[in-house]
Amino acid sequence: MQARPRLEQIGDLRAFAAIVDGGSLSAAARELDQSLAGISKRLQRLEQALGVRLMHRNTRQLSLTDEGREFLSHCRELLEQLRRTEELIGQRRGDVSGQIRITAGLAFARRQIAPLLGRLLARHPQLRIDLLATDEVVDTVRAGVDIAIRQAPLADSSLVARALVPDRRVLCAAPAYLAEHGTPQTPQDLLRHRCIVFGDAAPGWTFMRHGETQVVPVAGTVRVNTGDVAHAAALGGAGLVHKSIWEVADDLRRGQLVALLPDWSSPLQPIHALMPSARLQVPRVRRVLDFLQEELRSAAEVLPLDPLRPPPSLPWPGKLAAAELATA
Repeated sequence: MQARPRLEQIGDLRAFAAIVDGGSLSAAARELDQSLAGISKRLQRLEQALGVRLMHRNTRQLSLTDEGREFLSHCRELLEQLRRTEELIGQRRGDVSGQIRITAGLAFARRQIAPLLGRLLARHPQLRIDLLATDEVVDTVRAGVDIAIRQAPLADSSLVARALVPDRRVLCAAPAYLAEHGTPQTPQDLLRHRCIVFGDAAPGWTFMRHGETQVVPVAGTVRVNTGDVAHAAALGGAGLVHKSIWEVADDLRRGQLVALLPDWSSPLQPIHALMPSARLQVPRVRRVLDFLQEELRSAAEVLPLDPLRPPPSLPWPGKLAAAELATA
């Protein structure tokens, strides 16, 4: 009887994981920059080595067999062990190399993360960076994400969270909109204005002043599916928008947007980096995380995040009481 081929090529494991993650052989071929025939051959070789069928295949879709589902967890574990080994060897050489995958919201990735990549690569030229910019919530484990940057409040999770920098939302609008519709003086005035909302429906926009909190149930004259599109609509004069100061600071400086309700403020909340616990032990992940935190904290120094020391170069959009700041 002919002996089964031995399971020797780690590339076959990577191909199998990429097929599962991408949902097709062609997606895996694009991800790994290999030919479709090469990916198909790797899957066949893997099944021959194991002596089982890992996937049901037809012209429309792929699905894992019971054996495939069981093998997938072992496959991911083996690949993770290999990555850790490569990292440890690189650490002993003093290298920071390999691929790192980061995900962040579309606007934050474009305005804050992407401009930092040149300096990051200058410091660590052996890195390969995969930046996934999306307003969709990414399954970090399934997508193989090393660092996920979140501006929204965190849900319960097994992921490790590190607070990077503070954030707060600013109510603003384009000068053209205010010239036509007037400037709101209180949070309740928002009910008579055009408001731009994005994402899932929220209970309202929150404003605070001297211990008083008001939550305004904004209906949304304009509703969009991403924060970046909401930002663009506000610049075009479509209405009021409640956006992160990290996303509108440049427009406030240029006068393209005007900060509103100067006596009211929205709560401070941290921007977090989320990571699977095992990834935090990988040297390149720690180095990149430290770099991002260092750069973002430097950038935060020119943002109006501390009401006690508002930067003179940027119109201050609101104030927090000292007690509120201390507990934020």
